[in-house]
Amino acid sequence: MVADVSQYIMQSICPSMVNPGGGSLFDPTLPLLPRTCLGALAAIFGGVWVYAVVDSIHHVWMLIGRLLLRQPAWQWPPLFRRPWMATSIRDFWSHRWQQYLRHIFIVFGARPGGKFLGRAGAVMGAYAVSAFIHYLGFWGTGHGTEFHNDAGFFLLMGLGAIMEGAFQRATGFRVGGWFGWLWTMSWTLVWGTPLIDGWARRGFFTANFLPDKLRLGKMLASGAVSLFTK
Repeated sequence: MVADVSQYIMQSICPSMVNPGGGSLFDPTLPLLPRTCLGALAAIFGGVWVYAVVDSIHHVWMLIGRLLLRQPAWQWPPLFRRPWMATSIRDFWSHRWQQYLRHIFIVFGARPGGKFLGRAGAVMGAYAVSAFIHYLGFWGTGHGTEFHNDAGFFLLMGLGAIMEGAFQRATGFRVGGWFGWLWTMSWTLVWGTPLIDGWARRGFFTANFLPDKLRLGKMLASGAVSLFTK
């Protein structure tokens, strides 16, 4: 439901993305400010879509594991921990976002990076491995790749985490609270918007999971919009 609602809102904000070849979040017919704001808004719903799809897949496998394989509940902890409440880049990616590949990031990125370049190397090593894996995954979809968007986003998340460490060493305070939340959401949105835009231009949000008549999320969203437009 959440994935369908967010996808429908994205498609409503940016109708060009429903074309078979995809379309940009940024409408070239609009002035710069509204074009940027609408693109960023669409990117937010794109992030919600990613979260909802990954979480839904996790719940499907959890039901199979719990009901059919009789696995205990402790083997299926929550995949996400309210990432929208993160108060730092470090908090977002090391705790609140899904940790499926954490071991790989540490073994192949953080440990060798830290050995040669210290703490900053450990951080960037982990995010560099993440960037490579995501870039490889996007390449595997057959829709083409854009290194500066696909991998660059994750490298810039690493840079943000290093900046937080530098802030803590300079001031004695860890990034957190309302300031930390605003910083985290702003940094992620600024660099996440080109990432989502790249996906949209390559048609990632074009296909619907269900036929229109079965899209409950679309019905709910369109019904809510109609209430405010009458």
